[in-house]
Amino acid sequence: MKILKLNDDTQIEVFDSSTLFDIQVDVSKYNDMWETLTQKNLKKVALYDTTTDAIMEEKLDLVVDYEQSERDGEKISCHFYLRERDRVEVLEEQVKYLTAQLSVHDGAIMDLGDAVSALEE
Repeated sequence: MKILKLNDDTQIEVFDSSTLFDIQVDVSKYNDMWETLTQKNLKKVALYDTTTDAIMEEKLDLVVDYEQSERDGEKISCHFYLRERDRVEVLEEQVKYLTAQLSVHDGAIMDLGDAVSALEE
């Protein structure tokens, strides 16, 4: 049996045929997977083999690429395909962060300007 361990220490039982980039779960876990595979939880992801108690794979900063469900007779399995974030996604996140920081700095500069003006009067 394999366990997918997420950044928030959530552990999800996955099929033995799973890899870190192709997470396979029973259809009963479908909704739970969508709720737990968040950007924050995918910051650090590890796949454990419970029979050997060893980490098989470990990656940082993954995203859900897409999901695909398959039916094999009476059995339905859900595949969640993960991938590493590409350069554009990393840069977009950095721009958002820097823009937020710039806003904080702009506010501080305005407050400082108001304080200096009040002292001058």
